[in-house]
Amino acid sequence: MRRFYTADTKTVWEVITSPDRSEEWSNKIDVSEAQAIVDNGDGVIYNNREELDGAVAYMSQRSEAYPAVEDQLDQIYHEGLDAWKETIKAVKDKNPLPRYIVGNDASMFLEAKKNKTDIEFENYLKKELY
Repeated sequence: MRRFYTADTKTVWEVITSPDRSEEWSNKIDVSEAQAIVDNGDGVIYNNREELDGAVAYMSQRSEAYPAVEDQLDQIYHEGLDAWKETIKAVKDKNPLPRYIVGNDASMFLEAKKNKTDIEFENYLKKELY
């Protein structure tokens, strides 16, 4: 997933991290190129660098909250799959994934959902997607 941020509507920066994650830098990228990447589902544009950094920090905190893989396997072996599921669910419940509206289609569908009943929205999706 490629990460972008912008401070205005004219300039977009892509955040690039080295393979060993020891370095990070930003490259200026064309707005239309970034939007095409986002529309394909391969990227996210944040409103500013602070928002991007917050999302990255959040994901790091969430992944660190999970027990080590060895401990998870040990729990499955000794306590069973249901106990393991409870442990993982507790982490997921405490650290839910943030949701971002990505792309024009997502905004359009969310706006339509607000103004329609469930049946109307289902029919709208069938019409728009098929």
